[in-house]
Amino acid sequence: MPHEQMNEQQVAAYLHMDRRELTKLASRGKIPCRKTSGGYLFRKGEIDHWVEQRMPLLERHELAKIEKGVSEHHGFDPHAMLVCGLG
Repeated sequence: MPHEQMNEQQVAAYLHMDRRELTKLASRGKIPCRKTSGGYLFRKGEIDHWVEQRMPLLERHELAKIEKGVSEHHGFDPHAMLVCGLG
């Protein structure tokens, strides 16, 4: 769901990123979010778009970490093949 709201802990897990690093990005306005009294709130669709924009700039290991977090968030085994062979 693109309008799904996520808190700091959820986004950190989703992006497979340290929560302190995420908070630093949020406080500097480098990731789309909304400040609340309890921290930051994020919209999943905006986070997905942010990742898509940054993909060409990311290192392979950074992409692998994000892929792992996103797979786990959606309940996929990150090591399982999602598309079956046509054989």
